[in-house]
Amino acid sequence: MRKTVGLLLLFFIIISLLPVTSAIPQPQGVGGIVRLNNVATNGIQVSLININTGETKTATTQKNEQNQNGFYAATFTVMLNDVIRITVIYNDKLYSNSARVTQYVPTLWLNLYINATSEPPDGGDNHTPPPDEHGNHPPQANFTYLPLHPFTNDTVLFRDNSRDSDNDIISWTWTIDGETTTTGKYITYAFTQPGSHIVSLVVLDVNNSMSIKQKTVNVFSHNGTLPVNQTQNLTIHFQIVDKNSNKIHGATVEIYLGNELYMIVHTNKTGMVQTILPPGTYKIKAYFGSMENMETYTFANDETVVFLLSQKDTPVPQSTDYMLFVIIGIVCVVIVISILIIGRLKQWI
Repeated sequence: MRKTVGLLLLFFIIISLLPVTSAIPQPQGVGGIVRLNNVATNGIQVSLININTGETKTATTQKNEQNQNGFYAATFTVMLNDVIRITVIYNDKLYSNSARVTQYVPTLWLNLYINATSEPPDGGDNHTPPPDEHGNHPPQANFTYLPLHPFTNDTVLFRDNSRDSDNDIISWTWTIDGETTTTGKYITYAFTQPGSHIVSLVVLDVNNSMSIKQKTVNVFSHNGTLPVNQTQNLTIHFQIVDKNSNKIHGATVEIYLGNELYMIVHTNKTGMVQTILPPGTYKIKAYFGSMENMETYTFANDETVVFLLSQKDTPVPQSTDYMLFVIIGIVCVVIVISILIIGRLKQWI
């Protein structure tokens, strides 16, 4: 009898505690995909917060176990009706999404779509992103590729041409058709199917500021023909700076096609100069005062080239013959003058 009463008492105690148990915070996974200009993108920093408790987390998008891009994940301690919000700051704009915890599930999914561009508002190439609140200048992503009109199975070289006033870009993430992702300043890729392919480059600096550049690469079958405007001229900007990143006004830029001088231009007050060139390989020589530099570039797309000028090497004489002749001459002059003085002194004596 006592045993039965004890069991009943324990049962009622458990029943009475159920509402309290339901109010105990529970662990809750939060995850999703971040798409930048409709491309699932790795390397994006996501900030998460439980609005009700103030608990915060950060995560960076990366590949998941199924090798899919753009995934982030974090774990919170929540109660029912708590609101989780995620945010991403891109080009000084805030993008966010939120959801309410209505039931305890393994993962609360929160996806985020960012529609943005790294192009300057006026469409020009001289835009420098303003510094953020910490004085960091966000990068400006850009890239070129060769050949300009690839065929299927051709090896295409993609070359980073991003700019950052702080020179602190630390990562380059390339995504091709939203599926293939690789890293590095320079990559190669062979398209197996003809048609239009979307290539995206995401660059990240040391302060986690990010920029993206997308281009459409038209790939042709070997039975097809190239477009008529394949030799369309390119707009190339040259930025001339010294070792301290100071922009140089009035620098001379000589452009050589082979060994022939093709063009001479000069930089403006911002250290920039714009040129119109057909696609091809050029030797570029830039100089100002005692500073100069020479590089070889292959241009297939509009782009901006940053030239760093350094002091010219002081020429070293190839021989000491010249100095020897000068010394001998000076000695001879001294001897002649001495003889004349001695002769004049004898006359006086």
